Amino acid sequence: MVQHSIIETVVKRVHEDVIGGAADTALEIVDAIDRMVEDNKSTNLDELVKEIEVAVDSILGVLPSLAPPINALHILMKQVDSAVENDAGANDLKAAIHLEAQKFKDFAEQALENVAQYGAEKIKDGDSIFMYSMSSTVWRILKRAKDQGKSIRVSVTESRPANEGLWTVDKMAEYGIP
Repeated sequence: MVQHSIIETVVKRVHEDVIGGAADTALEIVDAIDRMVEDNKSTNLDELVKEIEVAVDSILGVLPSLAPPINALHILMKQVDSAVENDAGANDLKAAIHLEAQKFKDFAEQALENVAQYGAEKIKDGDSIFMYSMSSTVWRILKRAKDQGKSIRVSVTESRPANEGLWTVDKMAEYGIP
């Protein structure tokens, strides 16, 4: 079975660890599966299920043990299981996957916004923050604190082998945070 290019891309990005963090990885995976299912022209449920299973297996084959993307895959696969159990049509499964993907993306975005707001409230003007690596969720917190007018500084280790700390340095420079 030829794999959809969006799945090949997300597998490559997960494998190369270039997405940015667990939350971003989950969002990118959900979006990729949603787009793959949307592009699928099959009206046969078994064919669609097989394509989804192959995609999920490919992703799991390169995915480190990160809870958010694994939880997201479980949410989507629950829709697949339900479609098979209820002998639904392929279009019904496509609609269910799209709905669940959108719900997940909305939930994740709201959760990340809530964490950013709460975290920024804990940061005081003049604080120095130390990071060992990178986290797109922490980046949001720091950006929110900066946007609130707080003067903060970030120290970060280089973090080998993938130099994730350097991503944080670049992101802080983008935000204007020394």
